Amino acid sequence: MSEREFLRVIKRMPRIHCARGPKGCRKCSELEALDNKEGMQLSLIHVYLSPGVYTSPITDFIFNGERVYGEYDVIKRFKDVIEAKEYAENNNIKITFF
Repeated sequence: MSEREFLRVIKRMPRIHCARGPKGCRKCSELEALDNKEGMQLSLIHVYLSPGVYTSPITDFIFNGERVYGEYDVIKRFKDVIEAKEYAENNNIKITFF
């Protein structure tokens, strides 16, 4: 199986546990409550440019002036904005703040 092409993006992402979401899963509901209390964390994500074999969460962001949608994987979560900015600068990654 070949690797799918992806873009590396840092943006605020909800904590998720499974595909059932907060209405169908106790753990997802707890994570949603944590996001509501503390705010969503800045996260490094890989946004894939082609669909995968399995159902995955989808996100959007602006790339070269256009809104892009794609499946994603969370690669890393940052403890604060300073850590995210430092990582972005050291790795040539754009941070999305919308």
